[in-house]
This record gives sequence, C-alpha cells and structure tokens, in this order.
Amino acid sequence: MDQVGRNCGGDRRAGEAMKTNIRRVTIAQAGRRGISTNAMAVLVTGKVHRSHVYDFIGDRKELTTEKANVLLDALGLQIVPDDAGP
Repeated sequence: MDQVGRNCGGDRRAGEAMKTNIRRVTIAQAGRRGISTNAMAVLVTGKVHRSHVYDFIGDRKELTTEKANVLLDALGLQIVPDDAGP
C-alpha cells in the first residue's frame, strides 16, 4: 500500500497543504494504476457520490474525511505520520 504522510500540526496552512497533497497523491496513484476519474467513481459507488469524486479531482470541492478515506482505500493509499516532523 502506498503511503501519504505529512506533519499537519494545527495551523491552517498545514491543513490546506494536506488537502492539496491528498488530491495530488490521489491523482498520481490513479495515473500509475491507469484508473480514470470515472473508474474511481465506480470504485466508490454507494459510498461517495460520483460528482464528489469529479469535483475533488477537478479541485472544485473538498471531500469530508470519511469520503476521502473511502477514496484513498479504494486506491490502496494510506496516510502515515511523517516521523521527520518538528
């Protein structure tokens, strides 16, 4: 399973960076696996609405933590702590 990790701390900029990183890594993983946005939407059918997948990938909207976790799981990704943090 691939891993996504960043020390987010508590500040807003770190939270925004994490959202951007999750989107970026999700898109990269889908590309590595040859999975289109439509295929991602199919993978999470019944758990995340397809329009949410398209809007997230298109950087038009954010996903809730629950929905992001479903998408990450479907792509074989997991978030791990960045041990090199402060």
